[in-house]
Amino acid sequence: MNDNSIVKDILSRRGFLCFSKSVSIAILGSYLSMQTTKANKDNTNMFKKGIKCGFLPITDHLLIIINTLFSHPQYSFVPIKFSQWADLAEALRAKAIDMAFVLAPIGMELAAQNVPIKLLLNSHTNGSSLNIRIDSNITHITQIKNKKIAVPSRFSSQYFLLDRILHSNELNLHQIQTIDMSPPEMQAALYNRTIDAFIVAEPFGVIANKRNISKTLLYSKDIYPNHTCCNLVIHQNILEDSIILELARSIQQAREILTKDLPQAIKLQSQIMGQNPQAIQKVVDNNLISYKDLLPSKQALEEFKEFLIREKLSKNIHRLNIESYIFDMQPYLSDTS
Repeated sequence: MNDNSIVKDILSRRGFLCFSKSVSIAILGSYLSMQTTKANKDNTNMFKKGIKCGFLPITDHLLIIINTLFSHPQYSFVPIKFSQWADLAEALRAKAIDMAFVLAPIGMELAAQNVPIKLLLNSHTNGSSLNIRIDSNITHITQIKNKKIAVPSRFSSQYFLLDRILHSNELNLHQIQTIDMSPPEMQAALYNRTIDAFIVAEPFGVIANKRNISKTLLYSKDIYPNHTCCNLVIHQNILEDSIILELARSIQQAREILTKDLPQAIKLQSQIMGQNPQAIQKVVDNNLISYKDLLPSKQALEEFKEFLIREKLSKNIHRLNIESYIFDMQPYLSDTS
């Protein structure tokens, strides 16, 4: 297997591709074309070049509401929704999308494979939960030993956080059974007793709790306060000053809406994500996630890198120069907090 396909292989919960790369890329291209057409219904964007941005329908990616705020004379912002990290990673690698909100370790792995992307900003901090079945007798993290735990990906902050909390309780990842699973599938798997627990980005934990499928054992903010999770990354060929300036402006405006006008943010996300408004409200109101600190942390990325090396998850990550991977956004931001 070559380096270009390793992310798709590792991230896929089934561990193999159902189609050849050429066929899967053709299908992906067709899908993205349809998504772009839907996103560009506004006549004002018909003659602009679309900047396609991948995301998942999670609160980690609520900054995707910038699609209604981004204003550029030559470019439009086109959100492309994915349900699986593997597909988003492959689209980014294949340059089928121009940028993406992506799990930090996935972006790092792609960059280590020489995919020409740069890290612009964090999309948030905190924002995940470890949930167990509603009728589970588990009351402490040590009781998940030998249990089946679903994770979004081995290249995820959730997998990293699971390792961290296990080690702090004298356990390790090899003492549990981890299963890669897309976030939307985790509730059904828990309900059907295919798994014993899952660790995932909100609002999937909140929604599962509301449906009496699960209860929360731990929030990620209590495992590692203000931890890095997802980053916004961009292909280097569109690193134009005018684009970056407008991204910086619209992202700061989106953050302002998320922190000061949540009803408006919920209304905007419903047009893109389609997530449950009450669930979004609960996640933000209960401070389960934060959009305050968006500047990347080199230390956090170094921790991810060390984790990927220690767990032998990547043969590429050792060659990633984190300083050169991070694009300096400070000159473009009016507020660098």
